[in-house]
Amino acid sequence: MRHPIELSYGVDDWPPWLRGLLYGLQWTVIFLPTVMIVSSISSEYLALQGSEKVLFFQRILDPYRRGHDFPDPLGASISYS
Repeated sequence: MRHPIELSYGVDDWPPWLRGLLYGLQWTVIFLPTVMIVSSISSEYLALQGSEKVLFFQRILDPYRRGHDFPDPLGASISYS
């Protein structure tokens, strides 16, 4: 017999501010080194020099810094209720 999984937070729940801050910090600690490694490998592959590498890294980070304007992968026809 299977028991239902009990989650800490529901779909519309927010964690307490301190825990949310720690989750954000955890996400940043994992995300930034990954982007730096990918950026470094890509800039070497593209044979970029000095300041071009910095500009390339900044352009990779720019969508995340602005809150990203990426299109919704599910499209505009879904319902958020």
